[in-house]
Amino acid sequence: KLEELLPEILNDWRAAKVQKLVEIMRKSRPTATDSDLHLATTMFECKECSGPPLYYPQIFYHSCCTRRRTAPANGPMDLLELLPVDGKGPWSHLSIKFSDTYSDHARALVLTCSLDPNVATFKDMCDANPLFECTTCERDLQYPDGGRYFIRWPIPVGDTDSVRGRTLIFPICHI
Repeated sequence: KLEELLPEILNDWRAAKVQKLVEIMRKSRPTATDSDLHLATTMFECKECSGPPLYYPQIFYHSCCTRRRTAPANGPMDLLELLPVDGKGPWSHLSIKFSDTYSDHARALVLTCSLDPNVATFKDMCDANPLFECTTCERDLQYPDGGRYFIRWPIPVGDTDSVRGRTLIFPICHI
């Protein structure tokens, strides 16, 4: 019986979590819809760690989103209290916020790749496979003998001057 119900349970769970992400997006983009989750310019960040930008559907695998949360001291017995003590719990949106900074930087990168940021998906950027050069990293102390530092999408999204103290990254070529 569970085998028959599981696909429906998973679809309902996914739809509820997607709706939570859309609600988070709407705080910055009031007209956002679930299709906007697939855009290359839709980036989230974690309020609990300083990890890289989060994007859909990878956001469902971020470790802070499955960190076990404690039940209120005086609250009723909760499912969370019954979970194993390995530190993991059900996926939660509580540590996630929409990132205007990362989204704006992703938009600039999509534009420099000659794609339309209003329709280009995260997959489109992965398929384009642009190669970016960080002009600050090549001068960093970690590269004392010079050299050039190249990175691929989506790594450059989190490597902005306002976020990481880096010089704007620009595409070198598309491979």
